[in-house]
Amino acid sequence: MRRAFTLIELLVVIAIIAILAAILFPVFAQAKRAAMVTASISNLKQNGNALMLYANDYDDTQVLVATSGRPGSYWSYSGILYEPWSWLIRDYHKNTGMIMQDPTTRPESNGSCSADLANRPDLLNQIRMVCTQYAYAYTVHSPSMAASPYFIAKPITLTTIADPARTVLVVTKRARLGLLDYIQPTGGLWMANLAQPPFCNTSGLTGQPDPHNSYCFTLHRWGLNPGWASNVAPRTWEEGKETGGTALRAHGKAIVLMSDSSVKAYPPEFVAKGTNWKKGIAASSVAMTNQEEYMWDVK
Repeated sequence: MRRAFTLIELLVVIAIIAILAAILFPVFAQAKRAAMVTASISNLKQNGNALMLYANDYDDTQVLVATSGRPGSYWSYSGILYEPWSWLIRDYHKNTGMIMQDPTTRPESNGSCSADLANRPDLLNQIRMVCTQYAYAYTVHSPSMAASPYFIAKPITLTTIADPARTVLVVTKRARLGLLDYIQPTGGLWMANLAQPPFCNTSGLTGQPDPHNSYCFTLHRWGLNPGWASNVAPRTWEEGKETGGTALRAHGKAIVLMSDSSVKAYPPEFVAKGTNWKKGIAASSVAMTNQEEYMWDVK
């Protein structure tokens, strides 16, 4: 008579399979995350190329943080038509809105960044182009000062940047995914696609020499800040808690596009070099310590 497996033998086999699965599943998850990070780096690299092409067409000048919208523009803020930087470079990469989405998180939906467009599924690509998950370091590249009725933006030329390889251009940004971040204390800048520097001085400016000093939102400063509205503040470290919304989804690192078009994942301590920033520090306590190392100004 043919001998069958005993219950003990079956349990041993099941236990071995469970152990192997416990070992392999995290490896698969890590491999999947690494692939997503690679895709995000590719997106940022393409954005860097588009920004360079834009500058070449505009006398070596960086893209505006935003400009007044032309007739037929989809986007408005406080009744003013506008086109943000991410929309202005769309013709230079000839891609869909997904190039402005970070593969390490879920893409934005119709209602996640604009209630006005929630019922326009036909505009989903455009929405994802504008409601980016990458953020422009506008305080460096398109210094903007509060003005009425909107703001004054003065983009710099590429030659103004002393060390492009160490000057932040674009970073991974907190995903909204249903949380609007329309914050404008006094200036009228739309915060959904902008990166804040680790250091702002007490007057709400970046403290750079004129004409490069730029209005910056102290509500979005790096560090703990209970004044940041709870409905828009990042709730997790990965989504930018304590880093002004600079997302750390690449294994605890931010994916950063530098001004020379190089892209790499950096820990937040590196991105905040030149300041005393550290995890848990209050935003109001962040200060400049070494401007030569600081990567959020023109040097």
